[in-house]
Amino acid sequence: MNEKAIKLVLLGILLLSLGLGLHFLLRIPLEDHLPGKIVDSYRGVPVYYNGPDYTKDKGESFSPEGYYYGSKWQCVEYVKRFYYVANSIECPMYLAMLKTFLTPLCPKGD
Repeated sequence: MNEKAIKLVLLGILLLSLGLGLHFLLRIPLEDHLPGKIVDSYRGVPVYYNGPDYTKDKGESFSPEGYYYGSKWQCVEYVKRFYYVANSIECPMYLAMLKTFLTPLCPKGD
């Protein structure tokens, strides 16, 4: 290979590396807020942001009286907290999947 061809190959590799780097940098959104920030509410029950990695453990959520809602800030946690705060309903501890809330096992479940 002559010197001009080597320079073109190196320039191509550099541009490809730069393009891939920018692609990955720009496609990952920067966090505007941290997990646990209130992002909305429904009937007075706040909805918390659970972060970009929903699988990362953020601890457990309890009522002031000690009723266990679930893992912060997952969908089941919100449903159990909503039932408890807005409707004064405690669902059985073993209801861990959201679909199980729509059963006779949980009061007012349809």
